[in-house]
Amino acid sequence: MKILKKGFLVLMIGVILMFLSFFPWDKFLPPWKVMQDKDWVVDSGKEIVFQLELLWGDAIQGQIWCNGGNDDVYFLITDSGNNICLDPGRLYSGHRFMWHVPYNGIYSLKFDNTFSESSKDVGYSLASYYYKHVFLIIGVIFVAGGLFLTLKEATKTAIAGSERDSKQPSPIMVEAASKKLIEGLQKETEDLKSAVKDLQTTIVELLERAREPKSG
Repeated sequence: MKILKKGFLVLMIGVILMFLSFFPWDKFLPPWKVMQDKDWVVDSGKEIVFQLELLWGDAIQGQIWCNGGNDDVYFLITDSGNNICLDPGRLYSGHRFMWHVPYNGIYSLKFDNTFSESSKDVGYSLASYYYKHVFLIIGVIFVAGGLFLTLKEATKTAIAGSERDSKQPSPIMVEAASKKLIEGLQKETEDLKSAVKDLQTTIVELLERAREPKSG
């Protein structure tokens, strides 16, 4: 029973940790990893692309720098299939953004300067928060451990109960044994009554003989 309670407790801790994985830890804890690159020149009418491998669920806090012309650049993020994942549009230097990675893959950070007649010096800084993955993995481990302990103890209890039941006679066997015992007792009672009756007859005969007069 103690193991069963322990398994249930471990299971509950795992569930709580899994729920905590969806908490916005990026607002309270420092970034897990910081990636940055800068001093890249984007010529007029051109674009430059940075590629990064990111994990599903990553919380990304980013900042864009752009120097030259009006200090603006068109920025967007696409996946490996060139699908647009984030499109904040035309940004000015120092712009900050928040983005959650939708799935694992290679993502492209595109700095588009096709609208400008001036070249630009561009750069970026990305802070990644992997706390969601940490809580999720630890939570799954606890849930698996809790389920294992619970199922193990439940199986052990079921086996013990089955063995205990197998050692106990079935109701039919008990009824048959009781019936046989009662029949035996009834027979012994009848035999005892017959013996008592015979004893009474013998005593009466002895008394009658004792009353008879003795001869000469």
